[in-house]
Amino acid sequence: MSLRNVYFSEELVPGEAVELDRAESRHLVKVLRARRGDSVGVLNGRGTAAKAVVEEIVESRRECCCRCRVESVRECSPLPLQVHLLVAPPRPKFMDSIIETATALGAASITPVLCERSVRMPTRPERWENAAITALKQSGNAFLPELRSELGFTDALGKSLERGYFGDIFEENQNSVPATIPSEENLELWV
Repeated sequence: MSLRNVYFSEELVPGEAVELDRAESRHLVKVLRARRGDSVGVLNGRGTAAKAVVEEIVESRRECCCRCRVESVRECSPLPLQVHLLVAPPRPKFMDSIIETATALGAASITPVLCERSVRMPTRPERWENAAITALKQSGNAFLPELRSELGFTDALGKSLERGYFGDIFEENQNSVPATIPSEENLELWV
């Protein structure tokens, strides 16, 4: 059985206890059915992955609190190619799916780009952050992407040109895939 992962945003230190917030505690106990003595993975979203043991569970009708003892900590290296996703937001539920998939694949950042035909929607940082955290736990990826604020198309294009990350992959045969990926450390992907 694979290790069940939880999210804890603060520093993870071997031997120390971490007290999960209400939502993480409830998910670990009610959904993942963790019990005292079970091993769990703890991810902080900043490149640290830890193995911990559930030490204490306090449940009541309205509250759930879980404390885990960190046994070992591993610092993960970021991917050598940092992918920055710029996306014209579709409907909200599809944007959640984009964020989840990009997080699982290791995107470094996600920027909504408002285009002429984009579905105009209010920025939902809490919802998007929850989608990213869910994907982080499911995939075991140790890094949360930076969820950037929305930009207009002209602003986003200007910033891309400033950084020198602009290009396209359209060819006569649109089913073909470029043979090489730029050797730079950063790649902006427009969707």
